[in-house]
Amino acid sequence: MSEAHAACLVRGIQKMKATGAGVVARDPGREEAYFNYEAHLMNEVGADVGARMHTGRSHNYIMATLHRLRGRKVLVNVIDALSKVRTTALEQAEKYADAVMHEYIHLQPAQPMAPGFCLAGVAQALEQDSQRLIGTLKSMNVCPLGAAAFAGTPFGIDRKRTADLLGFDDYVDNALDAVASRNFLLESISGMSLLAILRSRGAQDYYVWTTHEFGLIELPDSVATTSNNMPQKNNP
Repeated sequence: MSEAHAACLVRGIQKMKATGAGVVARDPGREEAYFNYEAHLMNEVGADVGARMHTGRSHNYIMATLHRLRGRKVLVNVIDALSKVRTTALEQAEKYADAVMHEYIHLQPAQPMAPGFCLAGVAQALEQDSQRLIGTLKSMNVCPLGAAAFAGTPFGIDRKRTADLLGFDDYVDNALDAVASRNFLLESISGMSLLAILRSRGAQDYYVWTTHEFGLIELPDSVATTSNNMPQKNNP
């Protein structure tokens, strides 16, 4: 592709970005949104130049790349949030390290325990979840670009360059695996499911501790509400 054609495409794409997706006509006959964007770009810069955008490309690897980009963004945000929650849990664990309460098994009083010990356990579980998601992020953050439909392309695509430009650590070596595999999404779902179980376990403990029968903690109004006809209640 010549520099002139490339510059024309860049200007067309920048214009599309500035005007927003709302200006792109939706034609169901074009199957998917991507092809509508492509048609809009060709109208903007001309069919000859616009069609060159698809040189060496395939819809297959475009979708595979988008899945990895979107998944990566979600994982980074979750990992960052887990780090903040874990820091808070450790701070509170230290604050309540010397307090004493009953630990319960089958809702029956068992052994004495410090609330800080419980919070430290939550922090450790959060660290395990974080490391699991970091491992998933590592396997996700490889670039499918250059794989074309499933067997590569004769065009001289610099796969390392395209991977670097999009912030990937590397590119997927095998073109078929690049477009066919979604294992990284299953890994993400698995990691999120385990995290949800941990959150549920922690929430259930606090839920029980707030009851009148246990009376170990009282939630502030910001995370509790009352009944519309029983004002004495403080519902989590």
